[in-house]
Amino acid sequence: GRVWWATPVWLLAWVPGARGLMRAVYRMIAENRHCRAGACSLGAARPVGRRRLWPDFLLIAGPVVVVGMVGRFLPPWAWMWSLAAAMWLGFKLSALRRVPAAFRHPGRAMAFFAWPGMDASAFFGGAVSENPVPVEGALYAIILGVMTIWGLTPHLAEPVARGWLGMLGMILLLHFGTFALLAAGLRRAGLPVRPIMDAPWRARTLAEFWGARWNRAFSDMARVLVFRPLTRRLGIAAGTLGGFAASGLAHEIVISLPAGAGFGGPTAYFLLQGFGVLAERRFGWKSRAFVRAVTLPAAAILFHPPFLRRVIVPFLDLIA
Repeated sequence: GRVWWATPVWLLAWVPGARGLMRAVYRMIAENRHCRAGACSLGAARPVGRRRLWPDFLLIAGPVVVVGMVGRFLPPWAWMWSLAAAMWLGFKLSALRRVPAAFRHPGRAMAFFAWPGMDASAFFGGAVSENPVPVEGALYAIILGVMTIWGLTPHLAEPVARGWLGMLGMILLLHFGTFALLAAGLRRAGLPVRPIMDAPWRARTLAEFWGARWNRAFSDMARVLVFRPLTRRLGIAAGTLGGFAASGLAHEIVISLPAGAGFGGPTAYFLLQGFGVLAERRFGWKSRAFVRAVTLPAAAILFHPPFLRRVIVPFLDLIA
């Protein structure tokens, strides 16, 4: 016969939607059945690549939606930086969520949030860095960035040209300079972080350029949240195009939304990169000339004139 204490559960299971809720609760209990006082057996955890992704997208979308609504009352340049910071915060929370609870430590979490990259394993994986990063290149990049922003851009009257030069200066100052210097310091402290930029001019394929050498903070998250899940389900072509489409959407939010124009340009740019990667894989191309031909000229639709005029130039007017 039926077990008497299971009758309420059996009756509840007939309520619409209750079975899905019960399954979700059971999965949560099963995933944490080996946890004691906040420490979990690593063998009981679901493989990182197989975890449900909807909490990650909520963590990312939440801050972005809030800033997207409030930021309309800010100057366009402030809205841009706020959206970028909100997206960065969401990425950080998503990356931290993937760290096993037994490895989390408040001090290392603070260090992780002070680092612009998303390679959480460098802070919580227990590995120790033994190879320091040279700092000379980072110092040169900082000097060139400062000279470009405060020495050259004030003398350009044409807004689009001034915007391009200003962005070049900011990339040198931040990505190739300050972030590289921070990476060197963290590695000297024993944390095996990888520089955000890793000599992108050396890339011989678009896959190497976008996947390993340019802005690794974003590519790390796109790989985990979009590329791998889509590749498992639909194949590598869908995973590749989906990853680049997600990059396009992220750049639409940070670039086109504050500018109030130019929508579609960033998405078209990154889809072009995706098709370029597929062409490389199909025909076996390995050419630095091809990488530069696909990435550089089309950047005009990524950083489109409305963004340069309405967002970058006013920011340069403020700081330079």
